Amino acid sequence: MVDHAERVIDHDAIIRAVKLLAPRQREVVVLRFFADLSVSETAAAIGSSRGSVKTHTSRALARLREVLADDPQAEDDQMTEVHGAD
Repeated sequence: MVDHAERVIDHDAIIRAVKLLAPRQREVVVLRFFADLSVSETAAAIGSSRGSVKTHTSRALARLREVLADDPQAEDDQMTEVHGAD
């Protein structure tokens, strides 16, 4: 059984990973999985085709798998190097 602390850590890791996606991929993931829109609804919302939504979703999920399989701290360090410390 997963406790509350583990769920918070998992949630934080997912949010950090989503922030690493390309803007259109991030938009599609948020609409599809956070807002729970269908492929058709997402396509209408972003003014794109269903095929484009499917492509962006597939690429985004592949990237998320890569990022989440890596050390989350390494991703944070990479972002700091690229964007500078906030």
